[in-house]
Amino acid sequence: DVVVPDGLRRIDDEHQSYSRSNGSWRRGHFVYRGNTSVAEAAAYVLQRMPQHDWREQANESSEPNRRRLEFVRGIYRTEYQLVREYGRTEMIVDYITTLAEDAVEGDETKMEGAKD
Repeated sequence: DVVVPDGLRRIDDEHQSYSRSNGSWRRGHFVYRGNTSVAEAAAYVLQRMPQHDWREQANESSEPNRRRLEFVRGIYRTEYQLVREYGRTEMIVDYITTLAEDAVEGDETKMEGAKD
């Protein structure tokens, strides 16, 4: 459920974008570039993610051409980083499974093993 604004295309010619899964554990790192402004891309993501049952956790802007958005849905977390440099916008999306709420405290072996 990664939403992508118009004007941005996934970059994976040098393996910048990838995804992994192991059972219910998932990890994705996706890089997109294009001409859409940071403000337009962020507005699109903020509008569309709740339509896919994602809940906004963070919406930070350290300067006009940088934005960080974070969403959660159940055991999943997604972070969007948007940066405008050199006349183009880059959007990096990181998607990961977090530990389930009912996981035994201190028992992170499933997650740790799956990351390797």
